[in-house]
Amino acid sequence: NDLQNISFATPQMKSRAGAQPPSLPRLGLRHLVLYPFLLRLFLSGALPLLLDSGTLIPGLRYTDVDYAVYTDAAVLLREGGSPYDRPTYRYTPFLAHAIRVANAPWNAFWDGLFPGRGIFLDEGGRVLFVASDAICGYLVAVLRARVSGEGDGAGRWDLIWWAYNPLAIVICTRGSCESFLVLLPVLTAVWLALAASDGGADVGGRGRRRMRRSAALIGVALGIASHNRIYPTIYIPAFMAYLSRREGTASGSP
Repeated sequence: NDLQNISFATPQMKSRAGAQPPSLPRLGLRHLVLYPFLLRLFLSGALPLLLDSGTLIPGLRYTDVDYAVYTDAAVLLREGGSPYDRPTYRYTPFLAHAIRVANAPWNAFWDGLFPGRGIFLDEGGRVLFVASDAICGYLVAVLRARVSGEGDGAGRWDLIWWAYNPLAIVICTRGSCESFLVLLPVLTAVWLALAASDGGADVGGRGRRRMRRSAALIGVALGIASHNRIYPTIYIPAFMAYLSRREGTASGSP
């Protein structure tokens, strides 16, 4: 049984190994992703309009000061320049490219509604960040439901704590890129959990191929995450050791 093979499983988890695997909270996809995303999207538009002008609270600006830096860098990329032509840009070029890609459909939509007026242009980066934060909450629920063995209630509360946490909402709606950069390590953890629970189920060549395919996906996500932030490199030894052990289980070796 997969759950019994997980080295960090508690006795209570192992005792439930024969039971049905925990499923996601029965709230539907719109509750899991859409509602938190729409809440963040609304706040990311309303709060900057109310606060950035200084008319509501003089001297208080809601938008993160760095948001203008990497948004300007994305515009420079679109115009054929380098993101480092923008003074104080100290981020990876990957971030500027991601915002440039997000800006393309966003600008096309608003330019179609208000031709030539420049309303809400180059705000695709903020949409990217709020979408990343909402997806992170969904993946946290997937991960918890898949490996914890604590049932639907744990996954539901994890999702609620993330999706409606004021701190997480403020960070992404201010235009901070942290939610987007956190998404990559979270994806890595989810792929690892899926590889651990699925890869060991098949003994032989098919199990080894599935493990190697999952390990390749984990490597890509972890590489991109480490390119953006150096701290995910601390997970590499643990990931390699764990995947090696699971591959041994899939191949039938001790």
